[in-house]
Amino acid sequence: NDKYDIDNVMIYIGNVYLKQGDYTKAEEYAVKTLNLSRGIGSREYSGALSFIGAVYAGQKKYEMAKVYLDSALLISKKTGENEIVRDVYLGFSQIDSAKGDYKSGWDNFKNYIVFRDSLINKKTVQAEMNYEFDKKTDSSKAAQNIIDAVAAKESQRQKVIRNSFIGGFSFALL
Repeated sequence: NDKYDIDNVMIYIGNVYLKQGDYTKAEEYAVKTLNLSRGIGSREYSGALSFIGAVYAGQKKYEMAKVYLDSALLISKKTGENEIVRDVYLGFSQIDSAKGDYKSGWDNFKNYIVFRDSLINKKTVQAEMNYEFDKKTDSSKAAQNIIDAVAAKESQRQKVIRNSFIGGFSFALL
């Protein structure tokens, strides 16, 4: 009953058919995905639109592909889904190149590169931040472990002094 997972699985199945060149089956799964994704979220919906655009591009129905890719681009830019924006620009680039419009294809490919690189940079920055956080956490843990070890030694030393005092006092009392 998890519509998100069903949506993702249907896109994966459709992509397999698309890569195999079975456009009829790919289109069938694309339409199912679009219908399912309408009510579950803008990311899924724009992803489904992008997928349908890819299916039509594979069928060489370039005008239909552009209509769906335009819709996916509009939604994904509004919602900040840069992975989908990146994929849409790549689709536009491939369509323009296939139609012989190399200038537009090149412009779209440059946009694809910009979004691809920004996603890579974002992941790199996140990884660096996680590394720095882990490093600070590890150094804090190490400092705390040293403090705990010193406190344990001090506590042990105080116990020895206390026990020695009690033993000495008991011996003197005897």
